[in-house]
Amino acid sequence: MAVEHIQIVFFVISLIFIIWEIFKINGISDSQDKRNLYLSLLFLLIGVLVRIVNLDYMAGVNPDEAMAGYESWCLANYGVDSHMVSYPVYMKVWGSGMSALYIYMAMPFVKIFGLSEEVFRLPMSFLGAFAVMFFYWTLRKTQKDTLLVCVLSSFIAITPWHIMKSRYGLDAMVAPDLILIGVCCFMLGYTFYSGWKQTAAYCTGFAILAISAYGYAVSWVVLPILVILIILFLYKQKAITPKQIGTGIALMFIIAWPLMYFAGILYLGFDEMKVGAMTIPKLDFNRANDTGTFILASDNILSEIKNSIPVISKLFLLGTDGISNEIAMPYFGIYYNIVALPFLAYGIWYFLKEKRSEMYLLFIMFASSCILLVLVGASLVHWNLLWLPLAIFTGYGIYYFAKSFAPCKGLFLSMFTILFLLFLINYFNFKTFKPGFTYYARMIKESTLFVKDKKFDRIYYPHDIVHSIVLFYNPINPRTFDTTVKREGVSIQLANEYANVTFGLPADIVPKKGTAYIVSNKMVPSINLEGFKTNTDSNYTVLWSE
Repeated sequence: MAVEHIQIVFFVISLIFIIWEIFKINGISDSQDKRNLYLSLLFLLIGVLVRIVNLDYMAGVNPDEAMAGYESWCLANYGVDSHMVSYPVYMKVWGSGMSALYIYMAMPFVKIFGLSEEVFRLPMSFLGAFAVMFFYWTLRKTQKDTLLVCVLSSFIAITPWHIMKSRYGLDAMVAPDLILIGVCCFMLGYTFYSGWKQTAAYCTGFAILAISAYGYAVSWVVLPILVILIILFLYKQKAITPKQIGTGIALMFIIAWPLMYFAGILYLGFDEMKVGAMTIPKLDFNRANDTGTFILASDNILSEIKNSIPVISKLFLLGTDGISNEIAMPYFGIYYNIVALPFLAYGIWYFLKEKRSEMYLLFIMFASSCILLVLVGASLVHWNLLWLPLAIFTGYGIYYFAKSFAPCKGLFLSMFTILFLLFLINYFNFKTFKPGFTYYARMIKESTLFVKDKKFDRIYYPHDIVHSIVLFYNPINPRTFDTTVKREGVSIQLANEYANVTFGLPADIVPKKGTAYIVSNKMVPSINLEGFKTNTDSNYTVLWSE
């Protein structure tokens, strides 16, 4: 079975859901409600397609994505990671760690299909598409206003950041979708279900929120606030019982206790623990001291906040931090930022004015995420739990504009449809979309795959090539890697050498039997090629002798 077959199966299931919804909509008498919901389903279908097709379009991998892919390959084939740790709850990777959840989500796909960009991104694309559909379904079950259902679900379906992150295998990007799905479960329990179904919905919500903690460490500062506020709101509304609360909290503890113990290792000096095949590891570098992520870890908090102001301005105005170009494009940004900001402000203001009870849980998700603004260093990735709530309330603002100025509904639809089409044209275009690290990995990919099929005793790469890129395209037994690797660095440990691979070209590049040199094409004219065989691609040349 090929990857495409899995994608087709997912799309067919999505299509069946949409067709089922069409049959239900046909029974609605109001023609305007029908139009609103048909439009929702159209954008839903488009949203699913743009998230799951052609996942290897962004050829090349980001170093973090590459390292996560290699770890997934190691665990799928050997049951240990690159540090020879069996089934860790948090990965060591660079020394300072990486969230483990997405690596485990990708394991079965990597095991079946092998490691590639398309395979490793597959579960993220499915999760993103499912989150959009589940959000629509939740709104259908909990909201009577079909215009609200249409605007919110359609806007999430065409949000640039969510589309791009769904097509990218970065570990941290799994948490936002899981938190949205978890909050949707609470919305269903609060508004739609009763009795045992309500308890099941609440327990599912508690469980998914607990699982999301394995998706990104930054969520640890958001989730406690989110869960407490959800419980307080539901209890105040007399929509949850003490027994349901106790069951939910117990369920969260059962799921999250390994991660809680891991936090004890980071902050309280607990020892590493092994429970069966599972390992709760101790990192080489303590993430608690990472000032780049947590502002409170800095010795000069005011300076950190001051330095964040330009980044914050870029994030909210342009929708990018200038670094994570794989998940946001300037000007289109996270949710069409420059154009959408007035709608966002209006959406928040109108909610605070009206305080619609059925929207309260979504507002709690937004309010909880705002803690990131003061505790976590500003970046597109670090603040990723903010973007979905902001996109939702941008949609809420568009909804109220469309409701207040009914003749302008067509204008709003046309404006955001045009913006969406312009985004797609620029995103699916190699000339306009060249995401930094991923683009550089694409440049070295062909040469790495070429030497993979040769039996060289030693392969030299340029010093600026990150070892995770090579491991992604040419993975090796983790035991061999762990016993031969030579690393440098503290919080980010980069390999200088492992197995038969060396990073850094020698001063003299001379023919030597069994030795290959990968050099940039710009270097080739300065090298004496006598005695070498060569293989040249668009960026690099492989030199070797036999």
